[in-house]
Amino acid sequence: MQADVEKLMAQLFTDRASRERFVADPASAAKEAGLSAEETEAVLRIDVRDLLTAARSYDNKRRSKRRSEFLLRDWWRAWRR
Repeated sequence: MQADVEKLMAQLFTDRASRERFVADPASAAKEAGLSAEETEAVLRIDVRDLLTAARSYDNKRRSKRRSEFLLRDWWRAWRR
């Protein structure tokens, strides 16, 4: 089911422990996610370097967003004083 693949991919992009388990044993990670044989075969073709690059990119975006939220909040508090 495509939803299972999407859920696994989201987990790999956002959860370091899941990503490390996947890198160590992709077939087991796919099985744990409940993927079909066809979906598992597709997931096993994922280039791990690309996966890690994408995960770093998403992590940087999340950190950047949090920093901007803090800056905006601090600016707003200072302005209201």
